[in-house]
Amino acid sequence: MNPSAFLLKAAEQQRMSHAYLLSGNAKEQKLTVLRELMRRLLSEDKDSMVAIHQDLLWVRESPAIARVQEIRRFASLTPAQSPFRIIVIEEAQDMKEASQAALLKILEEPGASVLFFLLAHPAQLLSAAIRSRLQDIPFFSSSVELTKEQEEYAQELSRLKRVSLRARFAFAKEKAENAENVISMLEAWQNRLHALFMARSRESGVPSSLKTLLERTQEAWFMLRTTNVNTRLAMEHVLLAL
Repeated sequence: MNPSAFLLKAAEQQRMSHAYLLSGNAKEQKLTVLRELMRRLLSEDKDSMVAIHQDLLWVRESPAIARVQEIRRFASLTPAQSPFRIIVIEEAQDMKEASQAALLKILEEPGASVLFFLLAHPAQLLSAAIRSRLQDIPFFSSSVELTKEQEEYAQELSRLKRVSLRARFAFAKEKAENAENVISMLEAWQNRLHALFMARSRESGVPSSLKTLLERTQEAWFMLRTTNVNTRLAMEHVLLAL
């Protein structure tokens, strides 16, 4: 069963968990099913403005600590018009450590009528403690649209496959001067490689070299986002797998 159908069936059967993690790169799929879920769970018709429902708090950006306290107050209230108080948090992966710690305390003592939906990609940027309290529903797509800049980065990956190791390391040295650009580049590479991975898995199987390259790209991107790892070394680790 696909993830959207799974969630809608859970709502129909009134067997919802108290907190969900919608992981994966297919954000539009997540938002589409969430809008339909909100209509069903809040007993609203299709023409109603679900986004401003009294029992729904929809946080569009990663919440700072003050916003998490607002979430705590909202979750402590009794539903006003429907069976649930529902909290949706987009971009949950970008929450700072203090915000995650504050949110964890809320998730540890959920109210009986409170539902949480956290959207995160990659989910590993959330603490293990938070992830352990969420039911993970993965949404992945092999056709994620890239921005013009990301498309250029993806084309760069194809070019690098055709050059010598020495030329690849020179590329890594040059790009490592701007860590933020490297993070964006690795994200574009992940999307391109994941699409290729999905296509190969449906056809003749995934080569071990492609799997290794995807894993190293994901690892380098994650480490650059969360640690002080050396940018050049992280890139070289990826380029060795080309």
